[in-house]
Amino acid sequence: MEAGHILAGRYVVDRAIGAGGMGQVFAGTDRVLQRAVAIKVCPFAPDDTVGFERFRREAQAAASLSHPNVVLIHDAGADGSLAYIVMELLPGPDLARHVADRGALPEAQAVTIATQVAAGLAAAHEVGIVHRDIKPANIVFDGSGSVRVVDFGIARLEEASGLTGAHTVLGSAPYLAPEQAAGRAVDARADLYALGCVLMTMLTGHPPFDGDQALAIAHQHLSADPPRVSDRRPTVDPGLDRLVAELLAKDPAARPSSAREVVERLRRLAAIPRLSAAGDLAATRVLPVTDATVPMATPRHGSPRPSRRSAWPVVAALLLLAVVAGVFWLSWGGPDEPPATATATAPTSQRSVPSPTTPTPTEVRGSEPPAPPVAGEGPRAAAARAVEAVRGVISTVETFGGLEEKAADDLGKRLDDLAKQLARDNEDQLGKKFDDLEKRLEDLADKGDLSETGHDMISAALEALEGLI
Repeated sequence: MEAGHILAGRYVVDRAIGAGGMGQVFAGTDRVLQRAVAIKVCPFAPDDTVGFERFRREAQAAASLSHPNVVLIHDAGADGSLAYIVMELLPGPDLARHVADRGALPEAQAVTIATQVAAGLAAAHEVGIVHRDIKPANIVFDGSGSVRVVDFGIARLEEASGLTGAHTVLGSAPYLAPEQAAGRAVDARADLYALGCVLMTMLTGHPPFDGDQALAIAHQHLSADPPRVSDRRPTVDPGLDRLVAELLAKDPAARPSSAREVVERLRRLAAIPRLSAAGDLAATRVLPVTDATVPMATPRHGSPRPSRRSAWPVVAALLLLAVVAGVFWLSWGGPDEPPATATATAPTSQRSVPSPTTPTPTEVRGSEPPAPPVAGEGPRAAAARAVEAVRGVISTVETFGGLEEKAADDLGKRLDDLAKQLARDNEDQLGKKFDDLEKRLEDLADKGDLSETGHDMISAALEALEGLI
């Protein structure tokens, strides 16, 4: 779309500013109210009723939220084959650019940003909306010292069905929950996992899993133990380290119970003296951070500054307290964090910090974590769910480029045949269908239609299924 294009006779497109989960985003002008806006546009084919309905639901979902940490929706509609959503225009930058420019953030800033994101997610989850694509690029500074969650392009109303099927893999590989990577249905806990990935990125400069290929990253979410923040940043507060580890649990049931719980835990962490001065987030974008200085906030609510009329006895007492506090802090895990631009590493003689990218082979378990057990579920029901897990992994491998579309369809049909025999409890035919599926998997790998990583992922899911039948 070119600059100057007018949507619905009202919104003038100025320039492209990014791409969202389902369309392109432009800066523009509302000619009626004479204000700058962001306009998200997505073209649809006349017969693409599912895509149009999904886009409509995005507008509906986002417009139902009124929260200071969620982007504000002004309008939505259609103009010919174009659907559009009009939002407030945020000055930015997004968190991805902020971390790219500065590297790992001070813990206080990371806690403040994560608290705001969790608060926005809590508001969404409480009205039944799962974002499903929480990542730094979808967290944008609003210019007033706060951040807002944007782009509900693949959001899903929990009660909705038919628009984003259980095996549709949507999201960004570095921030993808394991159940999302497996193509299973997700709930609010997938957003909490993604928030854990965002916290890891803010605190260490890298998401938990990194790599050159999206499929390899998705595989790590399924099968590799995530690193601890303390592995990469030894001085991190122990409570913050534990919270991120819980958010990154493979089993959704092992994560915090809700975004509201995460908000409360982050607020308790913010009360720790060394994490209590997060600073004005708007100021951190313009004030230089050097090895000697870290931007700090002006005290809020008129809080008085400490008096300079300190007598020598007071100074001596403070020095004594500092020594005692230092001894206490060392007993809890080391000195305070380095400046924001310094590399947070321990001396090599004391600790070896692993690479923040691909895990070592011993960290990879090589199989997808099974779906949480269902109470009272029999063996055949468990096997049926394992079939669906295989189907989900096939979808993931195809989505991230490890499997050709026709080959994925072929595997899906063979899996359907296997599922029919499972339902009929026909063990002879079931074994034959299973062997047929495995053979086809090897053929696709030999022909180059299935990547090595994709082969490993699907084979691991099949092994889990074989163990149940």
